Amino acid sequence: MERETPVPDSETTNKEVSMSAYLWKIEVVRQGQGKVAKGMTVDVVVENSTRQPTTQEISDALNRKYNIDSHFSTINNWIEIRKG
Repeated sequence: MERETPVPDSETTNKEVSMSAYLWKIEVVRQGQGKVAKGMTVDVVVENSTRQPTTQEISDALNRKYNIDSHFSTINNWIEIRKG
């Protein structure tokens, strides 16, 4: 006779999976390229990792918040990253 494999319900699954999220506060500390200005700030949440946000994630956050086009390849030259 074939045994059925039990399907875990969502409550059981959520207890087994440990999720973590880290908030990083990004501040532009020097005048950037184009419309990126000193004093701009964004928060970036990194889920399931303790790493800092990538330059692409930071650039995307600046673009969303301020509706600008920041180029991510040079962003590390003018930002400060702090754990929130």
